Amino acid sequence: MTLVAKVVSSSDAATQVTFQLDDGSGRVTAKMWVEDDQEAVSALKQDLRPGAYVRVFGSLRAFQGTRTLVVYSVRAVTDFNEITFHGLEVVYVQKQLTLQHGGAVGGARGAKPEYAGGAVPAANAPYGAAHAGARARAGG
Repeated sequence: MTLVAKVVSSSDAATQVTFQLDDGSGRVTAKMWVEDDQEAVSALKQDLRPGAYVRVFGSLRAFQGTRTLVVYSVRAVTDFNEITFHGLEVVYVQKQLTLQHGGAVGGARGAKPEYAGGAVPAANAPYGAAHAGARARAGG
């Protein structure tokens, strides 16, 4: 999944960086495992300063009733258009999933929590599912 959100807080330990993200629909705790590369950890801390917007790629996990986003990749958002695009992508994917599942996605009947809260499943296209759909309609 991919998520664009604002960093609320972050903390680091020897092997992981833990941070809170807020995408406007709620907060999620994210964890990224790091190697002992001080330059990479330093760059990661700069991207994860509170108030910064980031795009994260990861997997949502549940353990003992708590959901955590295990992050594989994170990068700072440098263009505000990316935030707008992600919001539109969320709306597009929600609509497509609703049509595919007969109105059940995000509703009370058989909702899929991994699609809730702005978390969009990453497609094979470089800019996610919305871009892939647009390319398919355009014949590319």
